[in-house]
Amino acid sequence: PASDPFLSPDFISVKTKDTVFDSEGLGMFDIHYRGREEPPHNGGFLFNGGRLYIDMGHVEYATPECRGLFDLVASDRAGEVILQRALQQLGLADDAGFFKNNIDHYTGATFGCHENYLVRRDVPFSEVLLPAILPFFVTRQIYAGSGRVGCHTDIFEYGSVDEGEVTFQISQRADHIVTEIYQWIQFSRAIINTRDEPLADWGLYRRLHLLVGDSNMSDYATALKVGTTAMMLELLEEQIVPDVKLHDEVEAIHDISRDLTCKWEVQLEDNSFTTALEIQRQYLRLAETHLRGKDPEGDWVLDEWRLVLDALNHDPMALVDRIDWVTKKWLLETVIEAEGVEWNDPWIQSLDLEYHNL
Repeated sequence: PASDPFLSPDFISVKTKDTVFDSEGLGMFDIHYRGREEPPHNGGFLFNGGRLYIDMGHVEYATPECRGLFDLVASDRAGEVILQRALQQLGLADDAGFFKNNIDHYTGATFGCHENYLVRRDVPFSEVLLPAILPFFVTRQIYAGSGRVGCHTDIFEYGSVDEGEVTFQISQRADHIVTEIYQWIQFSRAIINTRDEPLADWGLYRRLHLLVGDSNMSDYATALKVGTTAMMLELLEEQIVPDVKLHDEVEAIHDISRDLTCKWEVQLEDNSFTTALEIQRQYLRLAETHLRGKDPEGDWVLDEWRLVLDALNHDPMALVDRIDWVTKKWLLETVIEAEGVEWNDPWIQSLDLEYHNL
């Protein structure tokens, strides 16, 4: 419609998309049907190489393929600027907003922040890559999580669950991960999606498609999340395989997210115990040994990886303004103390969401 007095999410999404392509002239609409019956003008490519389109009623932005880490961070931020500028162009910036988050407290729904990495196909996928990389993805939430209030224990249950002891978690996606690997996206959400669509030479490359990550508001956290992951994949491409195997990846990802003592203890395959911090330190040591000095961006990742792990070990609150879950927890605790409210107060849930307002 030309107008909508209720400013419904569907209306805002469509008008924003049309503004980006028509009024702002930042890309070109698709003129033919795409896969999965996506109709013409549902979206298109942007001139920065990314895509913007409507998926299940909401706007999705995909960055262009990037060879450099800081280019990726800039491209991710560009998507936020494009959407906010479109709202301003429409005169709706004071009445509507876009939220870069992963959960809906009211319905219990979850929205993905998908990561895609190009990996050499000659690396044995099931035998080497998957078992070696899963513990990394389970434990990286200690610096890559964006934090959330409360919990959602049953993916088939409407709304959130009132468990008084779960006041805050470090990851938004953790509750919604129910298996290690799976082919489909919408159901049985997995740490790794196995749909192999490299959009490149099929004989040389495969696509590693991740569903496990949170949407980060902090550029620093985005850079650390993607940079450490890229380093892990570079190690695995050279058959440098860390000797870490968890007893139960799904249980571990849930337990780490809910452990606000920051001990983050996990059980290994041999039934012994270690911590998420120690697992990440093991990966860092391997990366330091084999990748230090290869390029400036990689050295930045190694330096910051070590700094963050040390801070998480001694004083996580020292990472306020860099790590999202730490920053959000500090913000919410400040409000709770000042206003005398509880974690389950609707106001706190509202502030949780507002943290992600572009």
